Amino acid sequence: MPAQRVYLCPAGNGTHRNRLAFRDYLIAHPHAAADYAALKRRLAAEFRMDGVGYTAHKREFVDAIVARALAGDG
Repeated sequence: MPAQRVYLCPAGNGTHRNRLAFRDYLIAHPHAAADYAALKRRLAAEFRMDGVGYTAHKREFVDAIVARALAGDG
């Protein structure tokens, strides 16, 4: 798995909005950020050579945080 990934998307589109909402929520909620870090560590060990599986298994967590962030929860 690469050490870094770069995502490009036009400013203001839905993907961009969601990524920024996710980032901002984690910055504002250290407990959620710690939960995400723990999930990523577990999945990295489990899906060491499977980026698709890794991403798929964190999707539910990411989607829940994005929904909270966009709803203004927290």
